[in-house]
Amino acid sequence: MPGRRLQASLLPLVAAPQETEIVMLLPMQCWSKELCDCWTSIPEVEPHPVVLNLEYLEPPEAGSTPQTKPFSITPGAVQKLKTLIKKHKMKRAFVRLALVPEGHAMDLTEDYSQARDDLKIMHGLNVIWKKEFTDSLLNTTLDYRETSVGGGFMFLDP
Repeated sequence: MPGRRLQASLLPLVAAPQETEIVMLLPMQCWSKELCDCWTSIPEVEPHPVVLNLEYLEPPEAGSTPQTKPFSITPGAVQKLKTLIKKHKMKRAFVRLALVPEGHAMDLTEDYSQARDDLKIMHGLNVIWKKEFTDSLLNTTLDYRETSVGGGFMFLDP
């Protein structure tokens, strides 16, 4: 956000209500010139290409096959992961996803290799996985749930 404070009443948001209740500010690099002109003291930023996948916003037609959704994380899992990262004082934390014989696995690490891993920033978390596992994560959601005997992460697959 320009100047790190609200200075105008118009803010561009990114929202996907079918995916999450969380919304975020659109990064400044993606703002239109007209929107930037509404703000004062906006620092110069280098624009980068914006790729938006809005196909999931269209309702499926009757009788059509379900659409594929990218990997997602529930708000409960995001909150718990951020708590663990803070608790373990991790300076450069990554949520590593893996495919194991039993299904999917997850851990926190500070090891990241651009050559080996895909990286996606989700809800302020750096999420990584080996490039060859990308297809296995489609339609999968990482969740965290508390029960009377404790809590734990789980992968939800349709």
